[in-house]
Amino acid sequence: MRGPPQNPEAHVGLIAQRTALCNAMKKLLPQGCESALLKLGIKARVVGGLLLGLTATERDLGWERHALDRRVDVATKALKYLTMEARASYSSGLVPPIDQRPQTCPTGLPGGILSGQLTEDASDERRFELIRSTLYTPVIGDILDTLGFYHQFLPQPIQPLLPEMRIVGRALPIQIADAWGKQQTPFGRMTAALDSIKPFDIYVATGGSMNCAAWGEIMTATAKVRGGAGAIIDGFHRDTPRVLEQNWPVFSRGRYAQDAGVRAKVADFGCPIEIGGVSIQPGDLIVGDLDGVIVVPRKVEDEVIRLAVEKATGEKVVRKAIEAGMTSTEAFHKFGIL
Repeated sequence: MRGPPQNPEAHVGLIAQRTALCNAMKKLLPQGCESALLKLGIKARVVGGLLLGLTATERDLGWERHALDRRVDVATKALKYLTMEARASYSSGLVPPIDQRPQTCPTGLPGGILSGQLTEDASDERRFELIRSTLYTPVIGDILDTLGFYHQFLPQPIQPLLPEMRIVGRALPIQIADAWGKQQTPFGRMTAALDSIKPFDIYVATGGSMNCAAWGEIMTATAKVRGGAGAIIDGFHRDTPRVLEQNWPVFSRGRYAQDAGVRAKVADFGCPIEIGGVSIQPGDLIVGDLDGVIVVPRKVEDEVIRLAVEKATGEKVVRKAIEAGMTSTEAFHKFGIL
């Protein structure tokens, strides 16, 4: 916790910024249209998170000035998308008007770690909840492309066991190697790797000749009990019914019952690995869903999430505009999103 504000003028300036954002939102919305924002699900979270973040900043003025300016810039962009969608929902009758405009901005909405508000001290739990509730692998991949990271998806055959499975967490890389016959230490360092799993860790395994399963029932139980977020296997899993009944996300290349005991071992864990030409470092952000698994390097993680939230919000605006009759050419020209 930082000490009290050293610059009273900065405190006044922050309050003014927050008030200006509230007023800007009111001016941009038609009469009674605030209800559209409040009933747009994640969009309400964005507004709530924005305002909660500004309140937190008022309590802690250790932020550098450029960081505050960036927050306001991002907030302005977020409000632009929000008001466009609110207008579309209001105009189309999807959200009924309210009789009386709220006198104050919504400050108690859930969120607090949304567009432009990812800070170094933000907990992974809140960060991952934002990703689960707002983002999906295609939009994350699009942002990574714009930042010059063109090869971040794992090979397409790595798929969830069930279409509804999603995975968000930190990479715990596992290096597998081939073995031949009975081993002095069966499975190598596999049990040590499993016992090292921490909350939100994702067991990401690769290596060997894929001549056996690299995941199964007991491994699932161990990782789940330890708070792991899921497993991604560049290879095969087995014990499928008993893995599925544990309701825990596993991604792999498919099912294969053959045991690893005399065929493979974990050579190392918590080490850099590579899958399909994609480098994976310990602690990298991993997101997986029905469309694939993507790796976000830690050095660009905050920027990727911030921009992805903006793009996901914009895509909803574009879809509503197209459904209302706008051509895709017009939509792309107006919004720059397709």
